[in-house]
Amino acid sequence: MDHTRFYAVAGRRFSLLFFVLSLSLVLASQAQANGGGGGTPKVVTGAAHTCALADRGVVLCWGLNFSGQLGTGDTADRAAPTEVPGLTDVKSIAAFANGTCAAKHDGTIWCFGANDMGQLGQGTTDADPHATPVQVVGVDDTYWVSGGSAHLCSVNWDGAVNCWGSNSDGQLANGSVGGSSATATRLADITSIHSITTGENFTCISLANKKIKCAGANALGQLGNAALGTNSGSLVEVPGLEYAYSVLGGAGHVCTLTWSKVHLRCWGDNAQGQLAQGTTGESTPRGVSDVPDVKEVKELGGTSGSTCALQRSRKLLCWGDGDHGRLGVGNETSSGTPLEVGLTDAAALSTGSTSRTQCAIRRGGILSCWGANGNGQAGTGAPSGPVLTPTDVPGVDLVTRPQHPENAWIEPTSQMRKNKAGTKWRLRSRLTVEPSWFVDPAAACKGTVAADVFYWRKVKKSEAKSSNNDGYEKKKVGVRVKTDLRYANGKCKASFVHRIPIAKFASKKNQLLLSAIGFGNDLQSKFGTGEYELKNMNRKK
Repeated sequence: MDHTRFYAVAGRRFSLLFFVLSLSLVLASQAQANGGGGGTPKVVTGAAHTCALADRGVVLCWGLNFSGQLGTGDTADRAAPTEVPGLTDVKSIAAFANGTCAAKHDGTIWCFGANDMGQLGQGTTDADPHATPVQVVGVDDTYWVSGGSAHLCSVNWDGAVNCWGSNSDGQLANGSVGGSSATATRLADITSIHSITTGENFTCISLANKKIKCAGANALGQLGNAALGTNSGSLVEVPGLEYAYSVLGGAGHVCTLTWSKVHLRCWGDNAQGQLAQGTTGESTPRGVSDVPDVKEVKELGGTSGSTCALQRSRKLLCWGDGDHGRLGVGNETSSGTPLEVGLTDAAALSTGSTSRTQCAIRRGGILSCWGANGNGQAGTGAPSGPVLTPTDVPGVDLVTRPQHPENAWIEPTSQMRKNKAGTKWRLRSRLTVEPSWFVDPAAACKGTVAADVFYWRKVKKSEAKSSNNDGYEKKKVGVRVKTDLRYANGKCKASFVHRIPIAKFASKKNQLLLSAIGFGNDLQSKFGTGEYELKNMNRKK
């Protein structure tokens, strides 16, 4: 039940055409970054097992292992995190009920565990455990992978989606309902998406047009339409939604984040309060329902019957099914009202449409889990009864390398003014960097930045001035500016004063762009920003 996330870059004008030109910025750190930036840590939960992806590209798994879902080469359960042998350079992971899949940086997918419905993508099915990773056939350009109960879907770099495994309720969205497919099959007419979620036995996709379409089971209103109880083998649009960019499904409910006034909306089963409507015990599923009181959500996570929202304020809220303590508030009571979990430094949340265990990755790579632990899946070191509050998993460090910032942008803070001699334009600008949530921002905001200003103008492609043969001349102007990066209100800041020779801009066709590229320290990796185009900047005498 994983989902891809493509965040909008806010606070600046952005020009793809000139992505690599302009304000070049070098972050000379007090400590040299080792080995480049780390990958994004992640944690996923199956029916009774948990797996975590460390930033160095290795996978740790623990819990139930009767189908080989831990990838350890045997079927012995593990109550402590154990590294999957030979599985490296991993970019994304997903758990299905009794198995796990990992997408590597080379675009291949490797799966282990149950294969009774073709979950391993080998073209065959069998009832044997598969305790070592095998490569999914016919998929080689993967960016993300997501798992339901017994089906999986992957997203390619070009936006294409492939699905395989069980199709009992039409969840493969291949136009049919029933059976299974042991071969990954590309979904028709899907070329660009924002996110994908594989619920227990359904699939929902947030499309590039910001609409959501779902396929599969609809007994609990998972498809969000009026045809309650009618499963669909084809993707159908969820009515009443717009500007959706992230979607997350459980066993019978779905929640989505949108760019509209109401940031969070949910639909489907509300028997345990999964839709955050303030009630439990409802027997009739609901259509798309607003959750206006949960705002500024950075990320969604959840289990089969609960949802958690990590807010920009770092407040963590959970609601829905409280069975086995999966809401993390010290009891097993379900709640239709979001409840605050006692974590103040969460950076990422686990997903699992068949799970009763919830986890959160905390700042610094610490992992905390709560909920069901009958097979050791909460990582306490031994099987036990429910873990009612977040408990750190010993021996897990998911963040050991510099992390890429959440965001970085540069913008002017003044108009261009002439100096007294009338020979140069003077312009002030400010760089802002949001460090990764996985690191301490004050420690990440250290170093010296050096800025160079560039300009561009259109020329004939045949001219030598167009060094990249793209029809534009790029040239550095002015004097390099150096300043210290500083920490302020959770972000890294740097201010610059640019002095630009007026002679270089005698023609109105000459235009400036502000952009940035930086090199980090032990906590912050190399980063780049989009450009701020100064085409319409007023020039003052």
